Amino acid sequence: MSKLLRQMNEDRAMRDTAQTLFKADLEHLKSEMRSRGIGDRIADRVGETTADMLEDAADIASENKGILGALGVALALWFGRIPILVGLGLAETKQGSDEGEQEALPTETDEFDGADHDD
Repeated sequence: MSKLLRQMNEDRAMRDTAQTLFKADLEHLKSEMRSRGIGDRIADRVGETTADMLEDAADIASENKGILGALGVALALWFGRIPILVGLGLAETKQGSDEGEQEALPTETDEFDGADHDD
């Protein structure tokens, strides 16, 4: 047998082996597609992505504790602004129609009527 014929037979054997492996992988993929619906696969993918995003957020938060602390204080002051202004005497409260709803009103000394008082 010549060298070229032997090489051709080896190449055919390698091709046939690769084709057999490919067909086995394809059948495995088809069976998995039949057993798990697309909804399950999407849910798994979204869950993995969400977990990765939360891990990244935790890493960033641990690197920026000062900024997060300042943000927390700013939010607390914003949501507590009405009781703080009332406590300092800079505003009065008017109870709203809903339970616990308060509206800050300026005191009489803080009101501005828009007129020019340069007399």
